[in-house]
Amino acid sequence: MPHFWEHCVGSGHATLALRADWQAQMKQCREELGFRHVRFHGLLDDGMNTVIDQGGERIYSFHNADQIYDFLRSIEMRPIVELSFMPTALASGEQTTFHYKANVTPPADYAQWATLVSKAASHWIERYGANEVSTWPMEVWNEPNMESFWTGSQEDYFYLFEVTYKALKHVHPALRVGGPVTAQNAWIDDFVTYCKNAGITPDFISTHTYPTDARGSPDDDTKQTLAKSKLGILRERAQKVRKQVGKQPLYYTEWSTSSNPRDELHDDPYAAAYVMQAMLNMGTLVDAYSYWTFSDIFEENYFPSKPFQGGFGLMNIHGIPKPVYRAYEILHGLEEEKLSVKGQHETVQVWVARGDETATIVIVNLALPQHPVKTESVNLELFHLPEVAHAQLVRIDAGHANAKATWKMQGEPRYPDPDEVAAMMEASRMKPEAVELRSTGKAHTLEVKVQPQSVNAIELRFSALEKKSAAGSPAVVAPPHVFAKKDKILLDQLQSAAFRYFTENVNPDNGLVADNTKAGAAASISATGFALSCYPVAVERGWLSRKQAVEITLKSLRFFADSRQGSDARATGHKGFYYHFLDMNSGARAQACELSTIDTAMLLAGMVVASVYFDRRSAGEKELRALVKDLLDRVDWTWTVDENGEINQSWKPGEGFKKADWEGYTEALVMYVLGTASRSHPMPPAAYQRDAEGYQWHHNAGLDWIHATPLFIHLFPQAWVDLRGLHDGYVGKFADIDYFENTRRAITVQRDYAHLNPNNYVGYGQDVWGLSACEGPVGELTMRNGKKNQFQGYAARGVTAGPDDGTLVPWAPVSCIAHRPEEAMAGVRALLERYPRGLRDGQFVGAINPSLPGDGPEGWIAPGCFGIDQGLVVMMIENARSGLIWELTRSSAVFKRGLKQLGFTGGWLG
Repeated sequence: MPHFWEHCVGSGHATLALRADWQAQMKQCREELGFRHVRFHGLLDDGMNTVIDQGGERIYSFHNADQIYDFLRSIEMRPIVELSFMPTALASGEQTTFHYKANVTPPADYAQWATLVSKAASHWIERYGANEVSTWPMEVWNEPNMESFWTGSQEDYFYLFEVTYKALKHVHPALRVGGPVTAQNAWIDDFVTYCKNAGITPDFISTHTYPTDARGSPDDDTKQTLAKSKLGILRERAQKVRKQVGKQPLYYTEWSTSSNPRDELHDDPYAAAYVMQAMLNMGTLVDAYSYWTFSDIFEENYFPSKPFQGGFGLMNIHGIPKPVYRAYEILHGLEEEKLSVKGQHETVQVWVARGDETATIVIVNLALPQHPVKTESVNLELFHLPEVAHAQLVRIDAGHANAKATWKMQGEPRYPDPDEVAAMMEASRMKPEAVELRSTGKAHTLEVKVQPQSVNAIELRFSALEKKSAAGSPAVVAPPHVFAKKDKILLDQLQSAAFRYFTENVNPDNGLVADNTKAGAAASISATGFALSCYPVAVERGWLSRKQAVEITLKSLRFFADSRQGSDARATGHKGFYYHFLDMNSGARAQACELSTIDTAMLLAGMVVASVYFDRRSAGEKELRALVKDLLDRVDWTWTVDENGEINQSWKPGEGFKKADWEGYTEALVMYVLGTASRSHPMPPAAYQRDAEGYQWHHNAGLDWIHATPLFIHLFPQAWVDLRGLHDGYVGKFADIDYFENTRRAITVQRDYAHLNPNNYVGYGQDVWGLSACEGPVGELTMRNGKKNQFQGYAARGVTAGPDDGTLVPWAPVSCIAHRPEEAMAGVRALLERYPRGLRDGQFVGAINPSLPGDGPEGWIAPGCFGIDQGLVVMMIENARSGLIWELTRSSAVFKRGLKQLGFTGGWLG
């Protein structure tokens, strides 16, 4: 049962989104109902001052649109960009619609229209990044089959779509463009045929539907029209359109229980019941079904002041939720596994949605206007039900969650005072009541009476959840850092751009991710592991749908599960491990590289994160979890242990293990965690203990810390593992710290070193720092100051022992944001101000060296961006902002088992 109804919700005119009350209601809908996009009319029209002619000069301005989009992104929503209506400066005529006089004529010059949409898209990509803007579906116009919205012909509209599509794709091919945005499911066949003949492929098909399917006016006899309809009409129409569009994404970007903007039923429990049955009966026919609208802050005909006046909104102008709002609240809470229900009734329908911890029974008692409906007693039998801790019922009917009834009792005040508004707000709430669940031995039964035109939802909470909560760790996990609005906007841009690496540099057929952006780069198994860890972030941030993330994760897991294991050089891996680099297409070993224990561990860590996040009962997510289990069990960690009881770093066919073990404080903690957690071939914990006994403690910047030269050693394990408060008997040996604090101290030492700048390299400072493993300039080169210096090429640069040749990694400050957020933000802003080319298309380059001459202050710039750098950026920003990755690994039986095997206690482990 995918939540397609949450993909988008409608609004009115774009200018309304600049209002504070509109924004407050939108934020509430996002938080309580889960809507991910919002769509509105008139983004380009004169009310938004997008383009005007002044003194013979054409002036473009996207400031107002930016204000709206900045707000939406601040609440983690995105727009569906409806490209309408026609600015007067471009219009071919004067016909308008709505009270705000939106021009509905075709452009006088289609080339000028193309220029407008190109400038808009280019501006948004420059401001927000292509990866972000590619998540904004773009619709061309609104209901062009209605004379009141388009004075041109069908042919004129299809040409407008073609021109717009080509203009936007020219700006960036990842932009998503769709149509025909028609009313009444119209023009679909003709549109598909036209696009095919024109050689263009819409990214989605969108249309609109209403049970009444006529342009609404206050004089419509809506009840009579609805009475002649039937409850299954919306599903029937969707089935027809689905056959027309095949597998293309199908978006219904406008619908409501009627098309009348003054329909009293919009404010009544009837609308809640209608929405509930329509959504739960839709199945998987559509990809989006957008309710029109989220608020009565709406002004197509006029802006009324009565609290309840039949408006389209889920909320009224005072922000009071209507019954239909509460229906969407119930829908938002439903799990995605839909169970079968047997039984029939003329007006009563029942659905059951189940998760691991709860099940919800939804009962709707509904009839169309002028059709009989009465109170019914519903008897339910539930089979194979786990032990239930408690059951509760919420109702939406004439006497429950119905603010309009309270308003009527108040005498229908047109301008209610604050106390009256508060009373209506209280009346709008759903109030849980206990339900008696009886056991008959083989089944459980319950009985509930349901009122006419009502929604009734019974939540069953299983005892396992209660036991889990009671046995939880007493340790408190610190909340994520709270960032200022300007910092959140910047982090959004950096994080989404970094994630774009994994969509632009992945083989979509096998899920392998390129090591870097240089031409011909091989796949890196560690970069692929970072990608697998970042896909859940992308789902939460709205960059990928859950379905898309599951699909690409499965492609990767299936590749590794099916790839050949063997001791010869032609295999992909051996003993469950994998070669560091693989051919992007075939997946075969590349560059005669080594079989890498640490890179395999980072790949496995990404797999485990995916298996925890994708925890639903769908076939794809079940397969995903099963594959991860098999891949973990296949790894033979005992094979990597040498005669000294230490873990070998690498192996090559025909050569065996390289004479190098993991020793001391390294990035290998995640490897030890996964290795000792193995159920099939576990690594002995003694190998970790031998390494930990070799820690080197230094005193720098007034601090005692476990020394490791490159910054990545401190950060990489903690991209996955929350080490706050955890102790293993080694980290606190000479100072009262944990590994998290040790990394904070390492960051302080890095900043102090850069401030002291003992080698007098260009650009170093307290806010410009970051020495780590990276590629760099190589050979004896002349610096800006005229002196010659020997440069290291690829090296594990670091402090305090070096090497240091003036090469800095631009990703360093932002990757430290979970440990030192204030210092990290200062470093990010200093870097962007002084060395803007440290970003390439929004992504951090591998390194810069300002001491060398170059085209800009950055001096030498690495030719590529690297997948592991971008993954670290995505994960550490997310850990700082929401703690998502840490939360997932804290919930992982694998990570918990491994940490405990290594001797970790305290903190969230208990």
